[in-house]
Amino acid sequence: MREVAGNRKLRPDQIKEFLTGKPYLGAETKGLGLVDHLGGEKKAIEVCKRLAGLKEAEIVDYSERIEEKRENLGDIFKKFFNPSR
Repeated sequence: MREVAGNRKLRPDQIKEFLTGKPYLGAETKGLGLVDHLGGEKKAIEVCKRLAGLKEAEIVDYSERIEEKRENLGDIFKKFFNPSR
């Protein structure tokens, strides 16, 4: 909580108010000082490139690979914990 407060330039008691589990809309989080920008993936990439001092960046999507590994891990657990084997 202190790290978030320090990085967001907020007091710890302000951050504690947000730890209720209540969902917030993007505009609300910006108004509360919890995010710097609103936008999707394209905006996030633009901001990252600017902060890193890059003109171009190669974007790699690992989501398919992660899903494959998750399925493989699930198969391993099924085999390991299958009571019929």
